[in-house]
Amino acid sequence: MVLTSAFRDKLSHEAYSCRMALVTRWERGHIEAPGFSFFGHTVMYTPGAGETLLRAHWSFSARGLMNTGAWAPGSSTTLVGLVWDTAVGSATPTPISQPEADWLDLNMNKWDSQFVIPATGDPFCEFHSRGWQDFDTKSMRKQVTEGPAFNLHLSWETALASDTASGFGYGVSAAWSLLIGTPPS
Repeated sequence: MVLTSAFRDKLSHEAYSCRMALVTRWERGHIEAPGFSFFGHTVMYTPGAGETLLRAHWSFSARGLMNTGAWAPGSSTTLVGLVWDTAVGSATPTPISQPEADWLDLNMNKWDSQFVIPATGDPFCEFHSRGWQDFDTKSMRKQVTEGPAFNLHLSWETALASDTASGFGYGVSAAWSLLIGTPPS
């Protein structure tokens, strides 16, 4: 029996595809990031050797309260995103300071606020992101098998403006569902 080159190529491709199929699973998480600052980051997930991050459904919310009669965020710009990096701690990239990092997704936070004047007469500004902002990120990243492991970080940063209230900062909440692919055993 003689195989045509087209048929032989098809068989070869099907065999290759079978070897490359991934077993998928969802990893879910939630974080209440500690601190009250205008930038920060947290590790969302560290894939095992050979695992591939296939997709991320994630949401982000920020909240703050300041004893001021002015709109606390002012005209500042806040970016939040997912970054794939080997860094740990303070070396983790933030969106405005390190725009060249491997960003899987990057979004602008939209602020809402309300002023409250209690009976004491000292006004304060409560500010928050507009609801939970939901994002769907399709971006494949494969974990290395040698060298430092990569982490998926949630990172945020605000470029403070001249009209931003002194001491401006906020707390962060995030939730995510990550689709992880694992090579078949």
